[in-house]
Amino acid sequence: MNFAGVITRIGIAAALAVSGISHAYLYIHGYQHIPTIGAAFVVQASISCALALLILIGGIFVIEALSVLIQIIAFQLFHKRVFLMAPIHHHFELKGWSETKIILRFWIVASICAAIGFTIYRQSRGV
Repeated sequence: MNFAGVITRIGIAAALAVSGISHAYLYIHGYQHIPTIGAAFVVQASISCALALLILIGGIFVIEALSVLIQIIAFQLFHKRVFLMAPIHHHFELKGWSETKIILRFWIVASICAAIGFTIYRQSRGV
């Protein structure tokens, strides 16, 4: 077995281990440690050369983070706000959307991103 095959198998084993451990860890300790688990998924995606795919699959989280980044940069450079409030879900709340409406729209976007990511993954693996 070549080096790339070994690294791939280690990456798959690590992904399964972190996935199982994260569920138990969140159940016991609560949700304040989600960024740590997110960082573990980024490391796994880097090891398995699927970082771009992770960004696509986690599209709604990327949009939330980018909205904060855009708001900060725009305010520092132009002294104007792009959104009423960042992250973007607060912008929609201030625009008058109900929380339920925002959550449902975000679920739809997340489902579309996950479906596209899964399709690309399947196509790239030839499965």
